[in-house]
Amino acid sequence: MLLFLLACFDGFDHPALREGEAEYDPNDLTDPHQDTGDDPDSAHPEDTGDDTDTGDDMAPTAVCYPGEDSDYTACLPLTPHRSSWGVDYAYPEPYDGSQQYSAPVRFIDLTAADPSLLLAPNFALDEVMQEYKGDYGLYQVHVMEYIQAIRDTIGGALYVNSGYRNVSYNAGVGGSTYSRHMYGDAVDMYSNSASLSELADICDSLGAGYVSEYETHVHCDWRDDLLDVAFYDVGRSHREAPRQAHHGTLHEDGGRWTAAAAGFDEGEPLLRWAAWGADGVLLEVAEGAAYVPPPEAARLTVDIGGQLTVAAEGLTEAGGSQ
Repeated sequence: MLLFLLACFDGFDHPALREGEAEYDPNDLTDPHQDTGDDPDSAHPEDTGDDTDTGDDMAPTAVCYPGEDSDYTACLPLTPHRSSWGVDYAYPEPYDGSQQYSAPVRFIDLTAADPSLLLAPNFALDEVMQEYKGDYGLYQVHVMEYIQAIRDTIGGALYVNSGYRNVSYNAGVGGSTYSRHMYGDAVDMYSNSASLSELADICDSLGAGYVSEYETHVHCDWRDDLLDVAFYDVGRSHREAPRQAHHGTLHEDGGRWTAAAAGFDEGEPLLRWAAWGADGVLLEVAEGAAYVPPPEAARLTVDIGGQLTVAAEGLTEAGGSQ
């Protein structure tokens, strides 16, 4: 059964949003495709075919996804990148020189594609690529396979908050400069059939290169996997994508604790707090940006985005630190 979740948020109306946060409220039924009064011809100029930047006679001309029956017959034509697309597709130079951050050279023309086309048994094209996030999009086939595998594992609905974003859209929602959403191998998702930590564990089991948890969803990407040759012209050697180390520090003010995190290139991570007694007994757990432990707490720990744990020892009866 095809499960749809309407993406109902135009990120440019909310510039304060950080990468990794939900791009829309699933309870808000505002149409993101509503007519803004802009001239559609100016938003999507006529393609004259005289400024092709990439592509040759041997380049792939189509990409095929598993489709409704997992027989890889859901095929879409590919369009070479053109400089006339402007800043929307002006990718940055590869991060730390890594080929894993090479700019894509072929895309799917979303203005000509059927948004209801099933790319996998339970997922339609417009669940991972939406025209309002860029007239041209891409989503790597192996990542579509992973998303379907996650859905099969949990045995229930899996909702995609965010798949592909073009460069300008990503910047408009506060995305990191090298967000993997721009490279078509990232997914922000949640489910009523599995917890965020369960989804994160499944992503890990499927070899995700980066997994982090947020208040509303989990972000998974496969930045270390070989890039899909349908969209990229890169060598086939495998190199792990560069990444920052994660750091976290605890801060206390009047018994109220917060944590500052660094190295999370996909936004502000979910904080899971735990308070422990002097005898080592777990007193309380909580989630949120700030936490006030019970007076009897002697030790405090916080899990930051499922990536690292930071602890404070020797808390006073007032909930502060000695």
